[in-house]
Amino acid sequence: MGKIDNVTREYVRNREVFADICNAAVFGGNQVIKAETLTERDTTAEVFLRSTDGKNTVSVQRYRDVLKEWVTMDAPSATIAIFGIENQADIHYAMVSRSYLYDALNYENQVKYISDMNVRLGRVEAKAPSYRHFLKTDRLKPVITIVVYWGAKKWDGARSLHELLDFSGQDDLKNFVPDYRMPLVVPAEIEDFELYKTNLRYILPFIKYSDSRDAMQDLLDKYRESYSVTDRTTADLLKVLTNINIQENAKGEIDMCKAWDDQRNAGREEGIKEGIKEGRKKGKEEERESIVKELIKLGQPLGIIKAVSKFTEDKIRELAKSIGVPVTEE
Repeated sequence: MGKIDNVTREYVRNREVFADICNAAVFGGNQVIKAETLTERDTTAEVFLRSTDGKNTVSVQRYRDVLKEWVTMDAPSATIAIFGIENQADIHYAMVSRSYLYDALNYENQVKYISDMNVRLGRVEAKAPSYRHFLKTDRLKPVITIVVYWGAKKWDGARSLHELLDFSGQDDLKNFVPDYRMPLVVPAEIEDFELYKTNLRYILPFIKYSDSRDAMQDLLDKYRESYSVTDRTTADLLKVLTNINIQENAKGEIDMCKAWDDQRNAGREEGIKEGIKEGRKKGKEEERESIVKELIKLGQPLGIIKAVSKFTEDKIRELAKSIGVPVTEE
């Protein structure tokens, strides 16, 4: 799990890939967010909660995978929104709650930052109660967390807060509990991979069809040229996600088609070996049965046949019945 987490985290940290995921998940593939308009943010989310008397504090801290600001080209300091991407190698059934917490912590951090700036710039007096440090005209930036599931299965967990809550038949309560929807990328559910403009358009379908030999072969046949020469980043990601043994050739090139063919052939060879092994077992079994039948015909007693063949009495009687000769008792 650790290696997968590290590889996927480094992969989505790339600005082109990050923008590609956001554009596909939020804007339907339209190229709204440009890679150059994304800036890195600290992935540590920490909030100090104080008691009403101000004497006791509790720290709530979480570490996000990747967090970036979407800023305008004309004014780099003007943030449009904050996007986070969380990677999941397995299905996390409480991911909605976790994602919700990430966003809430970020909003609280924004409130603290704006409040501190108001005090520093003299907009409010420092001695004023802390809740007055945030002004009526102050606004927060939208926070959107996208969860990318890197598995081949379908996501069968909750995608919204309401799906995770037990209303115990009191559906009227839903009107008073704000819902929270979690943007989710699931390869198995994607129909149009052309929404992606980076190498994700080849990585995601490879993951989707990795559990289906026929579907994978169709995919490689359709995009053989694209998969025949794969970059190292793509290969490293697919290697840890699909467990396919990917090697460079003498020229330093990586051929995903060859890697898949080698894996498939290795599986076929293993199957043949298992088949031969089972065949040998079956042959020995049939040989033993033939010997037992001859012993039964010769009138050898049950005890001797049992000792020689290692068969059970029921098995010996079954063989005797198949040839129509009764077993000689002790």
